[in-house]
Amino acid sequence: MIMLAIGFHYLQNSGAIKGGSVPAVKTAWLFTVLFYWYVLPAIYSADKSLPTMVRQLFAVVLINMIVRALVELPMMYVTQTWLHIYGIGHDIFSALLCLAIGLMLMSPGLLSVVLRSQVAKKQGTTLPGWLHGYFIFSAFLFLMEAVFANYLRNVTGADGKIFFLPMESSHGLMLSITAVVVATTWGVIIYQMRQWHEPRT
Repeated sequence: MIMLAIGFHYLQNSGAIKGGSVPAVKTAWLFTVLFYWYVLPAIYSADKSLPTMVRQLFAVVLINMIVRALVELPMMYVTQTWLHIYGIGHDIFSALLCLAIGLMLMSPGLLSVVLRSQVAKKQGTTLPGWLHGYFIFSAFLFLMEAVFANYLRNVTGADGKIFFLPMESSHGLMLSITAVVVATTWGVIIYQMRQWHEPRT
């Protein structure tokens, strides 16, 4: 992921691909959420030690993001018909989806109905906190992405031709917020992956 991020940052700032230049912190944000929304769900959905229904819920998040990429990337880089509002709409939908899943996993009553005997066999009557924590934090990240995209839309215009916030002093606060969210997210990732790995050690 680090090498991909470096390569993307170089290409984007060289003008070789559309969308304008990208600050380092926005490259870090992009590849952080790509890891959180693509790599982690792929890992967890393949983990046979988790209840089948939980693995399917991770697969839902992954499929949701794959569909977004298949629709959005051609619009951004081929037809140039992408608008910020499309991404914002999907961010809000995804935040609500992840929040609903997270709250369901937090509720013992709903858990017993939806997951039935799968949880009883493998985890008892409750699931580890990191599981619902993943979905709740995902909802937060989607909302932050919506905030960032709306800010970009207001700054660069609604035509969707600029994909990244320029590295200018006038945007210092938003870029600083981005840096804080990136650092926080990696702290969460490390914590969650340690919790996920613990039963195996």
